[in-house]
Amino acid sequence: MKKRIALLVYPDFSLQEVSNLMYLFRWNYETMTDVIYTDIEPVTSEEGISVLPQKTCDEFCSEDYDCLILPGCSDTRQAIRNKKITSFLQSFREKSDFPIGAICAGPMFLAQAGLLKGRKYTDSLYVEMRELFSFIV
Repeated sequence: MKKRIALLVYPDFSLQEVSNLMYLFRWNYETMTDVIYTDIEPVTSEEGISVLPQKTCDEFCSEDYDCLILPGCSDTRQAIRNKKITSFLQSFREKSDFPIGAICAGPMFLAQAGLLKGRKYTDSLYVEMRELFSFIV
């Protein structure tokens, strides 16, 4: 175990969905979390809390981490248009053995990147969102 988790954030990500997860891993398993984003700039959560990423998607190296976590997102409009996020996630197509966890609306980003084709998954998307985004299967 490498003792590192990567948390991909995007504007309006849900911090409350991942805070207990990060707490559990840090204090029970001595596993730290690195925040990843497309740029090293503050990203504001849906709760209004700004976080500063430690690494960009371009600097990410999967060999340094045990897994990647995608939190949910209350307003996906900005993140879904971010081509760097999509490109970053598409890079995992060839890494099928690397664990990725996605919470709430997080699977939408995996679907956009083509990572959920032929896989069973759950999400919390409204029917209207499924109709709007053809990549959600």
